[in-house]
Amino acid sequence: MSRAFDRDGPLELPPSVAGWDWAAGYRAFDEAGEGAAPPMLEFRRKTGSSLALGYAWLARAEYDPAAGITLRYPDGYVTRLGRNLYPVYAAILRHRARWVWEADRPSTALAGDGEPVVEAILTGVVPAGG
Repeated sequence: MSRAFDRDGPLELPPSVAGWDWAAGYRAFDEAGEGAAPPMLEFRRKTGSSLALGYAWLARAEYDPAAGITLRYPDGYVTRLGRNLYPVYAAILRHRARWVWEADRPSTALAGDGEPVVEAILTGVVPAGG
């Protein structure tokens, strides 16, 4: 485990994020290198909670510049709202996105005009028969 610091002092980071350069600031997503295909896509919320879902279970992906990205799984969905999300969508279609990170308010404000920003990650359950 690597160490980072939050307002309460040292914080242990899981290995999946230990290699991230936290001083570099916010990034909407991380893409695996050539020849790498992560088995799961992790959704990191600004609260610190995380959800990972297997690419093998991804049934449908939708992109709408006005509505964001919606990924449908057999028993639920994940929607990402934000701006400039097409690069995130393209990485997901290629099964190359390792994680998608929901921005906090300061990160949203500081992001450049053309940079992808995930402003919200919403999850839900698909009703039976729906």
